[in-house]
Amino acid sequence: MAWVVDTALPFSWTGYIYFSPIVNGEVYVTAHQEFWKYNIVTKVWTPLASSNYDAAAYHMLSLSPNGLKLARPSEVYGSYNKRLEIYTIATNTWVPSAIVPGAWRSTSCVWADDDTLWVWITDNAGNFKCAKYVVSTNTWTVYTNSVAMVVPTTCGINDAKTIVYGATHKYTIAIDTYAAHGLLPASRSFLRDSDNARLWYRRDSNLRPGYILCNDESTVDDVFSENTDREADHPHRIGVRDDLLLIIGDARPSTPPELMSEMLITSPEVTTDAASSVLSAQATPNGTLDGDGGEACDCGFEWGETAAYGNTTPTQSRTTGQTFAQTISGLDPNKTYHFRAFATNTTGTSYGVDRTFTTPIAVSTVTTDAATGLAPVLATLNGTLDDDGGEACECGFEWGLDTGYGTITPTESKTSGETFSQVIGGLMPNTTYHFRAFAINSVGPGYGADRSFASAQVISMAYALARREL
Repeated sequence: MAWVVDTALPFSWTGYIYFSPIVNGEVYVTAHQEFWKYNIVTKVWTPLASSNYDAAAYHMLSLSPNGLKLARPSEVYGSYNKRLEIYTIATNTWVPSAIVPGAWRSTSCVWADDDTLWVWITDNAGNFKCAKYVVSTNTWTVYTNSVAMVVPTTCGINDAKTIVYGATHKYTIAIDTYAAHGLLPASRSFLRDSDNARLWYRRDSNLRPGYILCNDESTVDDVFSENTDREADHPHRIGVRDDLLLIIGDARPSTPPELMSEMLITSPEVTTDAASSVLSAQATPNGTLDGDGGEACDCGFEWGETAAYGNTTPTQSRTTGQTFAQTISGLDPNKTYHFRAFATNTTGTSYGVDRTFTTPIAVSTVTTDAATGLAPVLATLNGTLDDDGGEACECGFEWGLDTGYGTITPTESKTSGETFSQVIGGLMPNTTYHFRAFAINSVGPGYGADRSFASAQVISMAYALARREL
């Protein structure tokens, strides 16, 4: 993927620009007293209400879980970062909070629920702590403990709402304690951002973004392309992101700011559909690519006699909503096979559930071998059951004076690869007989080719003695 310039910003500002998470296809942008809404589909900017606040370093926009409100630290009425501002999207209105108690000011915030925020606050000595603010009652709770740390320009919270994360430390709510988390990979810097689920950072060398998941503290790195045309002097322009899209403000001071975007490639989602055209020796597994994760995927199937599979089909390039199929051959009749669909993009491979199909029993194949033990009135007919079609067969012979045969021998139960024979009697000497092997399973009979033999000639005793005297 690559970064795409969406639009120029509708205002001129060379300081920090902050973005909200994406909500209902729109993103909210603030810079000093500018406040706008941008529709990522129509690419239309809409100016919104902005309250009377002074310039500030920290105006990260945090989105409530229900997507109805935004919150940011603010210097309302000249009080240096002493408040939060709460924005209600439906009414396009800002409401300032009560002043933070004591000699503290806010730096970043994150919603614990739709009415409660945890706010990193600091004093003039560089100490930080987490305070709780409740919107409905406009009340603050400032707890006892604090910690010296780097300014928490990023802020997040785990799903259990038990741990609040900042730039270098995490706060355990239940016991009011702080601990260094050491989660930031080397040569990265945290971004000025509020995201309930993630702590966003970028590489110092090329501004390539990544994030740390608040739930398990795992690192997801290099999920976007390099930002080689971004100025390293303005790293905080990286702002909006969610599971599908990241939007970034251009940091080149020689040009007006731009809004840029790139799709975040996520894992594919794939469904294993039922097999079709199931024959005794071949079948066609089917699959659906439910989600390509943002780029075309290579789709195929694993298959085999067990859920360990062991065989992989060729792949086909597919995108979201498309189906795919592969015919596999060389199967054995009357056997159950396992298969599952898979889809691969640059994030890795995803699999559908395991499914099975069972090949049907096939008509047997049998060979009529040469007759042996030829005598005037006796002969031995021979055959080979090449393939039983998936179950044991009753094997025997048809025989007679012509290809109409007319006589059937007793049968023997045989399986693939076994031979069988029958002695027939009551023949006429020096007579040609036709015969063919057959094998019967539940599908029906299979026949070998017609063969013939001549019974032995009877020689009289007088003729034999005369021949001996010669």
